[in-house]
Amino acid sequence: MLVYFAVSFAVLLGFIGLAVDVGRMELATIQLQAVADDAALTAATEYENGNGSYKTVGAAEAASIGAANGLSSVSASFHFGADTGPYVNSNSVIQATVTQPLSLYFLPFITGSSTTTLTALAVAQLQPCFFFMTPTINPDGYSIELNNSHPVDARYCPTYAVGGISVDSSSNLDALQLQLTGASSASSILGAINATPIYQSAVRTDPLSYVVAPVFSSCTAGDHAVDITSSPATLYPGTYCGGLTIENFMTVTMEPGLYIITGGFTLGVGGTLNGNGVTMYFTQGGGSSFGTISFGSGTTGILEDVNLTAPVDSSAGGIPAIVVYVDPAWTGTSQVGIVNCSWAGDGIIYSQATGVNLYNSFMTTSNYFSMDVAYLYMHSTSLHLNNDYSTLTIGDPFRVAVNLVQ
Repeated sequence: MLVYFAVSFAVLLGFIGLAVDVGRMELATIQLQAVADDAALTAATEYENGNGSYKTVGAAEAASIGAANGLSSVSASFHFGADTGPYVNSNSVIQATVTQPLSLYFLPFITGSSTTTLTALAVAQLQPCFFFMTPTINPDGYSIELNNSHPVDARYCPTYAVGGISVDSSSNLDALQLQLTGASSASSILGAINATPIYQSAVRTDPLSYVVAPVFSSCTAGDHAVDITSSPATLYPGTYCGGLTIENFMTVTMEPGLYIITGGFTLGVGGTLNGNGVTMYFTQGGGSSFGTISFGSGTTGILEDVNLTAPVDSSAGGIPAIVVYVDPAWTGTSQVGIVNCSWAGDGIIYSQATGVNLYNSFMTTSNYFSMDVAYLYMHSTSLHLNNDYSTLTIGDPFRVAVNLVQ
């Protein structure tokens, strides 16, 4: 009887021990999944913000969250594309693989191993921050048209384009991902791109449709056209009816705020335009039509210098994140021209009613530069973009957060 009891008691202890270890593993796995979710979101957000150390930041986040939940020695690794599921080989997602060694108390008597390694996976999807929405306005019918343009560096978040794109054999598009609503036959890609386009992507609505256009009804006696012929000069927020012209080789500084401009805008040959906290709103009225919008001229060999940064908030009257805003009712036939320009600064060009023409220009930014426009035409232009919206009080102006998909 004692022998039977001793054996039964040992078996009972074994089952209890097994239950304890299995229970601990299940609890730790649930906690580790939460760590993986957080790590994937952190790494993806850092990547979208242009942080080249996104893996390091994601791993540090995993270790910190793990320690807070009693999980020691948590490690994390990251890569584009998921191991399984619909996002295999997709550059629009970042997978976090999180591991943690767990000491065992009773299972070693069965398995012979005193530890096991738990693993959890999470996949976060990056969201577009370049939107090209109305290719039918482009005479050539493309949302994006690159001619002799390289490099075009848009590698920190996906690009979304309605219809198709054209990349000629002399262009190089370094995009994280291309989401195109059209079939492959709608595009002509002869140059180098580093992302396989995803054709027939889901149709999206304008992500900045929530932005309210500035109010403009009429001109007052003081709202007249301005032609700057001597410099250095300073411009102040307000309404410029009949156009704003900066003549050749002038240096102009724009004070922070909202500039309502009817009748068009011209920055002359060799001009310099500086401004911090500026929104330029192009519209019509007061006896003036829409006019043309030209940052720079067609004169080769002389670059114009544009250093404009959008407002971080609305305190000075401008629109947060938006540096150029074209009236949605625009009926002019010309594009927003950025010609022979060295363009720097943070801001979004928002023009759903017409396209943007970049010609023989160089564009770069410290934090972010995005477009939400009808279409983009580029010739002999180089783009180097980041997408760090942390300077803005509103956060990501596109309001499409990184999200978990697996």
